[in-house]
Amino acid sequence: MSEVIKRGILLIFLLTSFLISQEDVYAGKKSRAYWETRGEIIWEVHTNRKVIALTFDDGPDPRYTRQILDLFDKYKAKGTFFVMGRKAKRNVELIKEMEQKGHEIANHTYHHPQLRTITLPNLQREIRDTDDVIHAITG
Repeated sequence: MSEVIKRGILLIFLLTSFLISQEDVYAGKKSRAYWETRGEIIWEVHTNRKVIALTFDDGPDPRYTRQILDLFDKYKAKGTFFVMGRKAKRNVELIKEMEQKGHEIANHTYHHPQLRTITLPNLQREIRDTDDVIHAITG
């Protein structure tokens, strides 16, 4: 993994962990504790077995997301889709299908700005706008 990618991942983690409240980061209006008690979202798995989490960023994309959803159906698997608000708004049916099939839908900002140059208020707006789109589609 390149040094630029590592730094980008670290920057995203730091911004979301320290500068934005947890409620702003998660696409859901309910707290993590709410979802954990229901068992609908798994945040971590304690196991001696090797497992992976399948995540997809920057979608939904009508060319590729459909293929991914079909593969998940075929193998009875679930994934996490980090969606961009502007793309979610253009691909409402894919977002609805993700939710209906039990996949996790997470926030990946509205326009995917450069995090090195965006101001905190603009970043917060990016996240809130995407939350609004996700909630308008999923209810």
